[in-house]
Amino acid sequence: SDFNSVKDRIMICAVGCEKNREMLEHVPHKVMGDIAATYRVYIGKGEEMEMSCLIDNRLMKHYGVTAGRLHNLALNNSMKAMPAQILGLNAMIEEFAEDGEKAELPDVGMMVVTNKQRCHGAAVAFYPDIFEMAGIPMEQFYIAPSSVHELMLLPKSMMSLDGANEMIKEINESCVEMHEVLSDLVHEY
Repeated sequence: SDFNSVKDRIMICAVGCEKNREMLEHVPHKVMGDIAATYRVYIGKGEEMEMSCLIDNRLMKHYGVTAGRLHNLALNNSMKAMPAQILGLNAMIEEFAEDGEKAELPDVGMMVVTNKQRCHGAAVAFYPDIFEMAGIPMEQFYIAPSSVHELMLLPKSMMSLDGANEMIKEINESCVEMHEVLSDLVHEY
C-alpha cells in the first residue's frame, strides 16, 4: 500500500480497448487506437506464472498520484526493465524452434515488435520513437496487434488494410488464447 515501496515496479501493460471496455472504466489508462496502456505493480515470478497487481482508480488515489504521473513512471520503468526489440519474423520463429531449426518462410519483410522478455511486449507500442530510432519507415507498414505479447509490422505492399484486418482476426480466433488477444484492428502509424 506504500507508493514509495512499489513505484519502481510499476509497468505498462497493453490491453485491447474493445475487449476490456468495462475494466477500463475503473482503471487509469492511456488510449492509442484500440489499445490501452494500463498499469500494474509487478510483484515477481512464481514457478509457472507472473504475479502482478492491476492499479485501479481507487489504488491510484490511495497512492496520491495522477494518471499522467503514473503513465510517465510506468513508461520509464518499462523502458528500462523491458527494453523494446524489433526482429524479423524468421528470427523470432527460429528463437522458438527446437534444436536450432532454421525458419523456412520466405523473408517478406514482416517484423515482430516486443520486449526483451517476450512477455507483455505489446506495451512497447507506448514507448516513444522506437520505430524512428530503429530507422523503420512506418508509412510502409501496418501495425498488427498479434497478442498482448507482441505487435507485428506488416508491409503495406503485401496486402490491403482490409486484408490485414481479416488476417489478424483469423489469427486471433485460431492461434491466440482468448485472454491474450489484444485487438482485431490493424493500426497505421
